[in-house]
Amino acid sequence: MRLGVPTMERRQPLRTHVWADGDLPHQVTQDGEIIFYRRCVRCGRDFVQTIDGTGWQAASVGVLRIELLADSVTERWVREECPGRLLADDCRSRVTRQARVPKANGEVPNLAGKRP
Repeated sequence: MRLGVPTMERRQPLRTHVWADGDLPHQVTQDGEIIFYRRCVRCGRDFVQTIDGTGWQAASVGVLRIELLADSVTERWVREECPGRLLADDCRSRVTRQARVPKANGEVPNLAGKRP
C-alpha cells in the first residue's frame, strides 16, 4: 500500500468486490479535487472517495464527469456484499443523483461539496 492512497473501509461487504484496478484505486482530478475511483468488474458498481477521506460513496461515471448517487444508494451499496452480477435495481439507482444546490452566484458545488 502506498502512503496517501486511501484503502477501502475495513468493512467486509466492500471487500467482496473484485476491483478493476486491483488493490489501488484509480486517481482522477475533477473540479480541482482529487478523487479516488473504483469499479467492480462483477457487478459494475462504481465507488468514489475524495482526498479528505469522507468514506466511499456510490457514483455514476460518465464520459466527462463522476456524479455521486443518492445517499440511500451509497448506504445500500457499502453495506451489501457484491451481488456478483449487474442488477436491474442498480441500473435504476444510477439515475438517482445527489442534489447539487447552486450557490448564490449560480455556480454548482464540486463533487466534494467544498468551496474552491
